[in-house]
Amino acid sequence: MVTFIREEKINLYGKIYKVDYFTLKSKDMSIPEDKRLNFNIWYDKKNSRILKVSYSRMGDWEYRLKNFE
Repeated sequence: MVTFIREEKINLYGKIYKVDYFTLKSKDMSIPEDKRLNFNIWYDKKNSRILKVSYSRMGDWEYRLKNFE
């Protein structure tokens, strides 16, 4: 299930981006908790790019778009 949270400005590598912040969570609660989806996603709709994703599973993880072709 995808839920829009709010618009935000984030700073990545010294540049400010206006993004939409979403959460992505499992809809089926019968799945064991350690197998459920629970992602935070920052999406730049101007350029149609996901700029950052974070989640916690076996530690805290964060993926940030650094460059693209």
